[in-house]
Amino acid sequence: ITLKHNTDFILYDESGTEKLHLKTKNFNIVSCDLLTLEYAFPIVYPMNTLLHWKRGTFSSTYEIYEGESLIGKLKDSTFSQSSDGMIHQKGYRFKTKGVFKQETHIIDAESDQVIGTISYNSWMSKANIQLKDRLFQWKYDNSWQTRWSLYDDDGVQMKFSGGMSKGTIEYDHPDDLLVLTGLFVTNYYRQIGIAVLVAIFLPILASSG
Repeated sequence: ITLKHNTDFILYDESGTEKLHLKTKNFNIVSCDLLTLEYAFPIVYPMNTLLHWKRGTFSSTYEIYEGESLIGKLKDSTFSQSSDGMIHQKGYRFKTKGVFKQETHIIDAESDQVIGTISYNSWMSKANIQLKDRLFQWKYDNSWQTRWSLYDDDGVQMKFSGGMSKGTIEYDHPDDLLVLTGLFVTNYYRQIGIAVLVAIFLPILASSG
């Protein structure tokens, strides 16, 4: 097999089902056989579970679906710096504190106990998520900020995609809190981006009027 710089290699079985997805990046022509393929390159296997999320144009609520079934919601409350999430009848609250260096506490709605924290970087491109003894990283996967993922030392645990109104969530191992957290961080950064644009252009519009 010969692979070129920044190309995709997809392997299908006899039924046409995708069994292996290989992405190459940052190298020239490379040759290998299937026995060494998994060890030589970053292989992306299709994940087992696919969820869909959507949000209305002027809505502050993300709705999460498995097939046609509504399984969760994430509702943002901008002025209180708080968001409430519910998935599979389990409730969580995301409470953001601080001014210049903000941090979000993840709270179990039933016990009112902090069960995790989210810290952000200055470039609004990454975040660290601590859930008890587990540490995850959140990051954008493309420059258009339409794909992002959650990963730990074992690799990618959850993949997200979408724009302002709808998207998908993929994973192999169910983790309801990670589903909500992955959406929350994205929404947090998008709100910060909108606030920055308003702060820049509002004085300009006011002075021109």
